[in-house]
Amino acid sequence: VITFSCSNIKAVAQQIKERHPDRRLVIAADNDFTNDNNPGLNKAKEIANELEIEYVYPDFETAGLVGSDFNDYFNAGGESKHIIEVKPVVKTVYKGLPGKYYCDDDGLVIRNKQSEKRITSKPVIVKADTRDINRDNWSLLVWFKDKNNIEHEISIPKGKLHGHGSDIPVTLANAGLPIEIGVGQDLVMYLAASKAQDTRINVTSSGWLETAFVLPTEVINPLPGDKIIFDTSD
Repeated sequence: VITFSCSNIKAVAQQIKERHPDRRLVIAADNDFTNDNNPGLNKAKEIANELEIEYVYPDFETAGLVGSDFNDYFNAGGESKHIIEVKPVVKTVYKGLPGKYYCDDDGLVIRNKQSEKRITSKPVIVKADTRDINRDNWSLLVWFKDKNNIEHEISIPKGKLHGHGSDIPVTLANAGLPIEIGVGQDLVMYLAASKAQDTRINVTSSGWLETAFVLPTEVINPLPGDKIIFDTSD
């Protein structure tokens, strides 16, 4: 399928992907290597990453040839060994989120029919409900990545969700979550609407907990039922 223009690649690729979801789709990109902007290759790379598909391009410089597209390359005697193949970058999509929310490696957004509102630029999910051994002091265990893709977990007391909630975004931002400006309340609403998949027992110091011995990095002889976690958020 020929798109004739790099501005038309995305529309064509999306239609083919929707109509043939089980087929391998590859963008055969131009390589305008003599153009500093290299629009054909850069556009192919952008769209391939967005749609999570492959792209290939002829490496004229390594082959010692002149041209800009595959027709030029093969007419000049180009060999397959100098065709560069780039596999798609597959994003992690986080499942089980409340209705209008979508979260992947690029962060959390609110999606409506005609618009999209970004809340964070890195993923954030509610991983579990937490409580103490007496079934009091319930919290949300919030997992997220910071701008360097380092993972964090932090406990947010559930009672804070029922006030104005203004300090929750501050707490998460200070811990490293990249939050967009002016969307703090949207983040609180997302956390409040999220349903945790499991419940964990929260402890804040090492030692015996009934028949289990809790250390910062492991639990020896864990209790049956809810998992024990060592909370270092304070």
